[in-house]
Amino acid sequence: MKKVLLLTFVLSTIIFAQWAQHLPSPYGNALLGINLVGTEDVFISSFGAFIKSTNNGMDWEVKRNINGHNDLWYSVCFINSSIGWMSGNGIIIKTTNGGEDWVDQNPNSPDQIYEIRFFDSQKGIAITGQEKRILVSNNGGDTWNVKNVPSTNFLQCGYFINDTTGWVSGQNEILKTTNSGNSWVTYNIASFYLDAFFIDENIGWFVGSGGQISKTTNGGQSWTNQTSNTTTQFNSIFMIDQNTGWAVGFNGVVVKTSDGGTNWNSITTPTTEMLTGINFSDQNNGWVISNKGTILKSTDGGTNWILWSRNLESNLTNGFFLNSQVGWLTGSNGLIFKTLDSGDNWTSTIAPVINTFNDIEFADINFGWAVGNNGNIIKSTNGGSNWNTQVSGVTTKLNSISSTGTDTVFAVGLNGTILKTTDGGNNWINIIQPTSNQFSKIIKDDNNDLWICGYDNSSFTPLLLKSTDYGIGWENKFSTDSMALYAITKTNNVILISGGKSGPSGIEMLIYKSSDNGEQWSNILSIPGNINGARIIEISINNNGDYVAISLNKIFFSSDQGNTWNSESFPLETLTSLFFSDSNTGWITGQNSLVLKNTNSGITNIKTIDNWIDNYSLSQNYPNPFNPTTKISYSIATAGIVSLKIYDILGREVSTLVNEEKSAGRYEVNFNASQLASGVYFYQIKAGSFTQTKKLMLLK
Repeated sequence: MKKVLLLTFVLSTIIFAQWAQHLPSPYGNALLGINLVGTEDVFISSFGAFIKSTNNGMDWEVKRNINGHNDLWYSVCFINSSIGWMSGNGIIIKTTNGGEDWVDQNPNSPDQIYEIRFFDSQKGIAITGQEKRILVSNNGGDTWNVKNVPSTNFLQCGYFINDTTGWVSGQNEILKTTNSGNSWVTYNIASFYLDAFFIDENIGWFVGSGGQISKTTNGGQSWTNQTSNTTTQFNSIFMIDQNTGWAVGFNGVVVKTSDGGTNWNSITTPTTEMLTGINFSDQNNGWVISNKGTILKSTDGGTNWILWSRNLESNLTNGFFLNSQVGWLTGSNGLIFKTLDSGDNWTSTIAPVINTFNDIEFADINFGWAVGNNGNIIKSTNGGSNWNTQVSGVTTKLNSISSTGTDTVFAVGLNGTILKTTDGGNNWINIIQPTSNQFSKIIKDDNNDLWICGYDNSSFTPLLLKSTDYGIGWENKFSTDSMALYAITKTNNVILISGGKSGPSGIEMLIYKSSDNGEQWSNILSIPGNINGARIIEISINNNGDYVAISLNKIFFSSDQGNTWNSESFPLETLTSLFFSDSNTGWITGQNSLVLKNTNSGITNIKTIDNWIDNYSLSQNYPNPFNPTTKISYSIATAGIVSLKIYDILGREVSTLVNEEKSAGRYEVNFNASQLASGVYFYQIKAGSFTQTKKLMLLK
């Protein structure tokens, strides 16, 4: 009998260690705000997450999906190591325990809240953009008073030195208040500023486009343009006193002044990414963040910058560990990564073919293979330090590889491709003629039998092939359901297969189990009603007999042989692979250099209860990257007002695609970006209480 499992996932008390983002990068997405408290605490707001370190950057903690929000968190402010706030799109959240838990606050404004600053536990001010408002709180953010700013333009930035006196900037104007926004004085100035910093009520700086730095010594009544020696846009400025400060911007640019801005000197940094924020705890120790997740650190006043934490600069596709210490990752751009210390440090090599590699396996510490798109196969004989190309004889995408030693290796892919070599890859033969079969995964079990899963693309029927004679003969062992199979794992006689199929309410994610070596099957997980592309893409049985699986943005776990399941969501990520390096340590890779590690057998901290419905969704745009048009699809469960907007990397709204009442259903919107510059943008949907944000890339 088919077993349908309907699940609701809610946060509960942390019982087990959860999946944590692993170094070298604490986070793969855009970092937008940074705040330091003392010499040890570093707090970062980002695209969809809160990131912190309590030991000066030696270790990082990432918290996603806070209270169900997957927003651009533009700004973060902590007054001590416990009490802090973050602001997003019409959202302010507060923590009193260092970011472990957050409480939603009502800012009475639906606009993007770019800046938030508290001066003590009670008094704080936030700045919005399009609606041209400041928000004032005198009770720790429990309530906010809205004050309109008489600007003719979208507010780009601002700075308050206390709860009464501050400045904001729109295009070609700066406005000042000395009474918490009850009245304003406007100063017209030809400018496009993006950040500001004031030492006191008289001395301050604004920075912006074209390398512009402007200084006032009379509270904003007049401004002097300073020479920055660059035309690169500045996004952030920080002054430690009236003489010493730094500004950062596009192309990894950092400039420093030691004389109040009379002279600004350029400093070399180890990145060309767009720098989005800077903060110093004292004259020597400072941090810089970027739009791609890179973090720079300086301990000598910004003279030298260390690439403290960064992306692997690749969409990671798969991985393999030979033992608990030694492992490899595959990715895009021909990059292969290796660790010798359980993932604490990674080194990279570039394959002789610039391609996306989809799977990797090593037979021992020296001999290994990786397979990828366009029929590419590469081999290493020195543990991945160097790679050589091999002739596969096919041009189709290869998805998976499995070796039975240093000589006999199999690879599978699209168009019915099953490749075999018996001489270490010097010669490869395609042992099945081209068909409409799409093969996703090949494994070798503990009996040395081979298993391949996939599906027939012409009839959408599942394929689970077994060979007991090293690929000479194959038998299909599964015909229970009409579905596409994407993953298989086998331990002793227990086999798990997973995938997805189309149904009347969307895509159904499925896991099947056999306890008799593939003779009989039962459905142990079924989640209907998902958007297109949803499927269980990888599954594993760890050495404790627990089941772990992933879809594109969820991790599933069962400790009772599939009778009940827990889940942890990663709604802003795209997961790509799952594997274990030992009985306790699990790994997940994903796009944007995502590396997740779990040292508790894959167990999550999510509680399972009895029903689950997920009828609101926002799909990834297609194509992506795009030039200049792309399609965005979304679904809503009930009728109501729907907003779908495009934002640039700094959170400024650049286009409104939808802002009207919609009936329940699925919709598709065309976005034409012909008037925008190349770069990373974000699109966000709001429908009722549902909010979700995704990233898109325009390449011209």
